[in-house]
Amino acid sequence: MKLRITGLLIFLCVITAEESYSQSFINGRLNERGINLTASFTNDFLQNVSGGINESSSYVGLFQPALHIDLSKTIGWKDAELYVSAIGNIGDQFNDNVGAEQGIDNIEAGNEWKIYELWLEQNLFNDRLSMKIGLYDLNSEFDTRTSSSVFINPSHGIGAEYALTGENGPSIFPNTSFAVRIKYIQPTGFYFQSAVFFKMKGEQLAGLNYQNFDNNNGILIASEIGYEDETDNASGSFYKISAGGWFYSNKFEELSSDLVYGNPVYRKGNYGLYFSAEKSLFAEEKNTGEGLAAFIRIGISDNSVNRVDGYYGAGINYTGLIPGREEDVFGIALAAAHNGGDFRNAEAAAGNIIKEYEYIWEVTYEINLRYGIKVQPDFQFVKNPADCYRNNYCTIIGTRLQYNLN
Repeated sequence: MKLRITGLLIFLCVITAEESYSQSFINGRLNERGINLTASFTNDFLQNVSGGINESSSYVGLFQPALHIDLSKTIGWKDAELYVSAIGNIGDQFNDNVGAEQGIDNIEAGNEWKIYELWLEQNLFNDRLSMKIGLYDLNSEFDTRTSSSVFINPSHGIGAEYALTGENGPSIFPNTSFAVRIKYIQPTGFYFQSAVFFKMKGEQLAGLNYQNFDNNNGILIASEIGYEDETDNASGSFYKISAGGWFYSNKFEELSSDLVYGNPVYRKGNYGLYFSAEKSLFAEEKNTGEGLAAFIRIGISDNSVNRVDGYYGAGINYTGLIPGREEDVFGIALAAAHNGGDFRNAEAAAGNIIKEYEYIWEVTYEINLRYGIKVQPDFQFVKNPADCYRNNYCTIIGTRLQYNLN
């Protein structure tokens, strides 16, 4: 049944692509009124070819429509924007075949349909200051890098020591929270942003999942400071440096509590810090985006309550590596998650030996075709998958097929 649904959706994508002219016309008329409607449909076909938990293949799909409204054009509300998006996940839980604590696929989630983001943003003082309120994806603005966005592994979107915190993660895919965010940007490229996230829980109404306030009090405070260079855009080069921190106010179970006291012990608070940098190393031509770029990210978190207390990731990508394929992107990256001592000791007491580091290497090549269609072969190799006790490695091959309707 899943294969039939997938085949039908891919067929509809192809048919829709053939009608790109009418789409552009309609979207052009809507844009004049400040309305921008987009949608993407991503299909990942993955196979564990050796090692891991189970040598098997899986399909993972994500449909994501979005509506962006410039309120200054629609109702005359100056410098205000409204944004709403939804997600629909279908397919399998591929990581069940691998056992990597960092995950393998950045669109893998439970089969559900729900509102994903719904926020209002007000810009002030010539866009130097902005305020945003509503359902909000932290990773849409915090802990982001342009040069790592091509990779499929989730750790290159947000570090594992951050992503694996909280009950449902820190308001990232696929579970967002209600938030209030403020951001200040200087013309020189310096920026500061901070947000408060309120704990949410999933509910269901008429088959559609949605987020509701949790009665258990607790907030997440996230802040980031950085500098993004825009002076060399004409030459095709860029760089960005950022550092951030986060703090949960609710209670967390200490990982060593069972070993010391024989029953769970909770304490209030959880925190972490991260540093990120990316830079264009070589630009082929001005204003084309072609060339070589690199990134690095380092993060730490409280090892007494978090299984991953440290992370580092790094990689390179080259846009336009093959002559005549100026928009294609080739990338190589490494994601390394450090399992904290308290977590490893707790697992050892239960009879499970966890290695200190879980490493994931990824090699990918994104092929940009016409009409918003992308095909992306991908290879990942996992060393010491933390949730796999059968093998100390796993080899994954896969292909991403994506269609973007703008």
